[in-house]
Amino acid sequence: MIRKSVLALLALAACTTPTPAQVATDAGLISSGLTAAIAAIAAVPGVDQTKLATVNADLLILQKAAAAISVQSNPTLATEIATAVDDLAPIAESLVPGSSYIVVAIEAATALVPVLLNEAGAPATTKAAMTASGAIHGAAPIPVMSADMARGILRYDASAPR
Repeated sequence: MIRKSVLALLALAACTTPTPAQVATDAGLISSGLTAAIAAIAAVPGVDQTKLATVNADLLILQKAAAAISVQSNPTLATEIATAVDDLAPIAESLVPGSSYIVVAIEAATALVPVLLNEAGAPATTKAAMTASGAIHGAAPIPVMSADMARGILRYDASAPR
């Protein structure tokens, strides 16, 4: 009995509550990774300027929310970031070939959205979060990429020379 109680306490101790710093870090990675990806899209000759303007408008919303969440962790700001990613991702991906590293960075940001929402205590109501959790399909979660892999891709994308 005591052994089970000790094991239960150890299990609870292993479950850490996300800190505001983790929320800020993930929001910043999504913002900086997508900023770099969208800048790379803008450099593509002949890119559709109307679609690019739409993507940049969503990116601006995301950047403002990411900057604000770094000061004060807030579920509403996390949802703003998630909604902006949901809005800009399909448009941005349509502007580049599917095998491009830019698409990988966009997918990494999309994969990190449910983690950010969870960390900030926001409901998973955005398309990316619901798809990742399986809620849209009513099935098991769709495997995308781990949060650590997404963070690594976004970190690299934000710092890669162009």
